[in-house]
Amino acid sequence: MSRDMEIEVSVDKSEVLDEVGRLTAYTGQRKEGDAGVYERISSTSGDADMLEQFWQASCSAMSDNLKPFIKELRYDYETYEYSSSNINVNPAPISVSHTGYYVKLELSGSYDTSLTGSMMESMKNFFICMMSSKWFKITSHDDAQSYADDAAGYMTDIMRKIYFKKKPSRRPSL
Repeated sequence: MSRDMEIEVSVDKSEVLDEVGRLTAYTGQRKEGDAGVYERISSTSGDADMLEQFWQASCSAMSDNLKPFIKELRYDYETYEYSSSNINVNPAPISVSHTGYYVKLELSGSYDTSLTGSMMESMKNFFICMMSSKWFKITSHDDAQSYADDAAGYMTDIMRKIYFKKKPSRRPSL
């Protein structure tokens, strides 16, 4: 297999944490018959240390599955943006720190680049479901397995997209 194409994908940690917060709040809200269930199930800013552990475990699981293709990997990364106000003058780069999962993958030249956006969305959903399943193992055991299954499904989807090869196209003859 010829690996001669690089793609970069990333997942923003703050987006994932926001979704996990909404998901756990919704789950706590829909449970009936228990007076303190909402407070027990929904995650809060006070749970940041535990959610960080779940984030790190999810990053590790993602990396483990992608390791045959990883060329570069960062959990926290920095990018540079340029001020548009001084466009005619050489603008100095402004450093912007991001917290998230960034990976550069080395894939087959037959990889279908139109799948990259969808793969990034599946990666984000993997992180949300994986972290939620770990959270629910502690707070709402009945919900944990379905989110673990969803996370596994998203990982399968990611790997299918990586291994999918677009059909070669004929070049017009001259």
